[in-house]
Amino acid sequence: INKTIERYQKKTKDIGINSKIVEDHSQHAKEETSNMMTKLEFLEVAKRKLLGDGLEPCTIDELQQLENQLERSLSRIRARKNQLFREQIEKLKEKVITF
Repeated sequence: INKTIERYQKKTKDIGINSKIVEDHSQHAKEETSNMMTKLEFLEVAKRKLLGDGLEPCTIDELQQLENQLERSLSRIRARKNQLFREQIEKLKEKVITF
C-alpha cells in the first residue's frame, strides 16, 4: 500500500510539474500572439497610409516621411524596370544578330 501511495504522489507531482510547464508555454504563446496582433495592426495602418487612406490625423512630419518613403520606393521600382528593359533589349539584339 505504501508503494502505491508513493507512486500516486510521484505521479501527481509529475503532473503538477507538467501542468506548470504547459501553463508557462500557454502564457508565452498568449503574449506572443498579442505582440504579433499589435505588429499586424501597425503594419495595416502603415499600408493604408502608403495607399493614401487614413492620412487625416497625420502631422506634416509624418506626411513628409511618407512622401520620402514613396519616392525611394519609386526610385527602386524605376531602376528595376530599367534593368528589365535593358535585359530585354540585349536579348532582342542577340536574336537580331543570329538572323
